Amino acid sequence: EVYSFPNTVEQAGKKYVVTKIGKDAVKNISAKKIIIPASIRKIDVVSLRDFDVEISLENKSFVAKNNIVYSADKKTALVSGKLNKHVIITEGTRIIEGEAFHGSDVEEIMLPKSVKIIKKNTFSKCRKLKKIVVSSQNPYMVEKNGEKKKKNMKKLLCAGVAQETLLL
Repeated sequence: EVYSFPNTVEQAGKKYVVTKIGKDAVKNISAKKIIIPASIRKIDVVSLRDFDVEISLENKSFVAKNNIVYSADKKTALVSGKLNKHVIITEGTRIIEGEAFHGSDVEEIMLPKSVKIIKKNTFSKCRKLKKIVVSSQNPYMVEKNGEKKKKNMKKLLCAGVAQETLLL
């Protein structure tokens, strides 16, 4: 079953363009796949983990790749849909937003050399997450003995995935 958010809604004879998906918008949706239309400019949903996600080709604000919603320029990972056990963040991504993977069943995440900022609570409630792999070419962070540190080794970013957050 597929649910497509509307581009417009009508109320009291007036037509309104839908530009935002609110926090509780997916709460009662039983579909397996959701489609985000061209009109959407803001997504406030914490998690889309139960859905396959498709973004309309006409949408100028977002793109989806492997069920991860990115900003249109692919520099920011915003929120994730239903994921495989192993996830590779798209090269070119610089920022991973807080709660982007909230509650997902992901077990391993590969961070490319481009990732610079991973915001607070990015991996909150990811109970199956076992490993975060940082590209050896990443100039911003390094992984050593299971710890993620700034490249200069002076600031500890995360010691194990149980921290639920990785800050740069």
